[in-house]
Amino acid sequence: ETEEYYKNNIIATQNLLDIMTKHKVNKLIFASSISVYGVCSVPPYKEEYEFNPQSPYAQMKADGEKIIKEWCGQNKMATILRLSNPVGANTTLMLGDNSKNSNLQLLPYILSNLDKDLKFNAASIPTKDGTTIRDYIHVEDVANAFVNAYNNLKNGCHVYNIGSGEPGYSVLDFVKQIEQTLNVKIRYVVQDSREGDVPISIGDNTKAKQELGLELTKNLYEIVKSQHEFSEFLRISENN
Repeated sequence: ETEEYYKNNIIATQNLLDIMTKHKVNKLIFASSISVYGVCSVPPYKEEYEFNPQSPYAQMKADGEKIIKEWCGQNKMATILRLSNPVGANTTLMLGDNSKNSNLQLLPYILSNLDKDLKFNAASIPTKDGTTIRDYIHVEDVANAFVNAYNNLKNGCHVYNIGSGEPGYSVLDFVKQIEQTLNVKIRYVVQDSREGDVPISIGDNTKAKQELGLELTKNLYEIVKSQHEFSEFLRISENN
């Protein structure tokens, strides 16, 4: 797994930068991850915080950022977007995560198993309801952040957190919202925390709001509703 991450992230990033240099392409927007912070300090995490990645994926994203910062010298423009947890779907074009591994993501996992007893992991430190907290953000708001980043490219390397910021949403926040939105009752148990899980991961999005015009246009209800509509679209498409 680590070798695959290295090939897809580090080698691919270095190859891309080499080709860009060769052809004098000097503009880059890089999708990084809030996971690079790990458990470095008390959230919300600011862009200047040091890295403390807790997984191979997070480590590769951190290493990718370092490569880009070394590449980004005079007359080069690089913007690094540290994405939090993109969720939801575009229901106009019906675009969303339709990969076979989508059930590994919280929202598709719950929606595709409403008739089962769901299992969630507890946070390793106390949170408001005992489950992990993340700053989930709708995919359309993430897409708009990339457009704004391109329109605001400037010399040097600049880093922004792209997420909903404080206070974030817990696993049980999603459970309650799904129950309200779909008028269902979800059966679940909270089991022991997993080693390496980050209990609270929230980025400070102040800089992105000020410099990129980051907007949060979708609330938790709209996130859940869009994912449900997309999931139903996939289900009907597969059955036809």
